[in-house]
Order: sequence, then structure tokens, then C-alpha cells
Amino acid sequence: EGVEVSVLLVHKQEQLTKLSFRSRGRVDVAQLAKELDPGGGGHAKAAGVVVKESTHALRVRLPGLIEAALHDSSYTG
Repeated sequence: EGVEVSVLLVHKQEQLTKLSFRSRGRVDVAQLAKELDPGGGGHAKAAGVVVKESTHALRVRLPGLIEAALHDSSYTG
């Protein structure tokens, strides 16, 4: 309850991380994945991307990106 977006980070190599996003609908996670890398994508409620960035750096950066997406969304449901 109260979770709008979740993300699983999987360390693949140093400076290479796979992200799997899920959304309840308020945030289009496919768009979020594409913002991280043009090769990312999927569906509005389930998406993924592999980025050339460490899991540590992403753990610092992602909360702000997700928060911005939450505030920018036009979801009214």
C-alpha cells in the first residue's frame, strides 16, 4: 500500500546495471527507462533498461528521478 513505483537493480558488471521497473499506473515507467537510456522501454506499467552506471550511483540518482516523474504525472486516478 502506498507504493506507486518499484525498481529492481541487478549488478551485471562494474558500471553495468539492469533495472526492472513496475508501476501501478501513475508513472509511465517505459518513459522513465527510455530517459535513462534510449534502448530502454517496455510498457507503461512494466519496463526495463540496462545502463552503463554503477548500482551505487543509481541508488543515489533514482529516487529523485522517480519523485520528479510522480510530480510531473497527470494521473488523476
